[in-house]
Amino acid sequence: VTGVQTCALPISAVFSVSASMAGSKAGSKGGSKGNMSGKEYMLTLPGIISPTGFFDPLKLSDSPNITVSEAKRFREAEVTHGRVSMLATLGWVVAEEYHPLFGGQIGGPAFGHFQEVEEVFPQFWELVLLVIALCEGYRISVGWNNPKEGVFSLKDDYVPGDIGFDPLGLAANLSEDELYALKTKEINNGRIAMISIAGYAAQEGVDRVTIWKGLVEEKIVPAVDADLLPY
Repeated sequence: VTGVQTCALPISAVFSVSASMAGSKAGSKGGSKGNMSGKEYMLTLPGIISPTGFFDPLKLSDSPNITVSEAKRFREAEVTHGRVSMLATLGWVVAEEYHPLFGGQIGGPAFGHFQEVEEVFPQFWELVLLVIALCEGYRISVGWNNPKEGVFSLKDDYVPGDIGFDPLGLAANLSEDELYALKTKEINNGRIAMISIAGYAAQEGVDRVTIWKGLVEEKIVPAVDADLLPY
């Protein structure tokens, strides 16, 4: 299911996730958003590349109800899910091959790791939910309006995805065009990662074989590289 993505994404995800948190107000190209429609605003955002161009097969952007505010919310959701998926795509493979936590008891296909962890550490779900709540709480405080000022709406001056997290300073000295190009790479890596992680889950849900082992057995990974990761 995920032959090509499996080999390429974990590497690209490391760099793209690091760069993805770059804080900048240059989130799109173009002038003032004051008189733009939602679709016109979408056309200024990073992520439009050949050969797909502006990819909207369901024509969601053609709805007359799509405002700039709604378009920003769509992009915020896409960027956030893409970042999580890039981390998940990398973490899924790593956890299957390297799992020292919980005494090394949690192994095999990552598709069932949550259930295995619950048996060893029943409070794991609560801990995960707490971490998610803290992260989401911070993101909401940075980019979202107080519900009294507009339910489910982003702040006018907030650039979708710009939560001010750039510990490596990757965006510190970039021009607007360079930052735009970096964000285009990020959003497209995130899109591939969302498809890939869904493919991981679907594949392991069917055959219950770890991703790396499946690649070796299907001869997608050459035999000479089979020992790169033990399985």
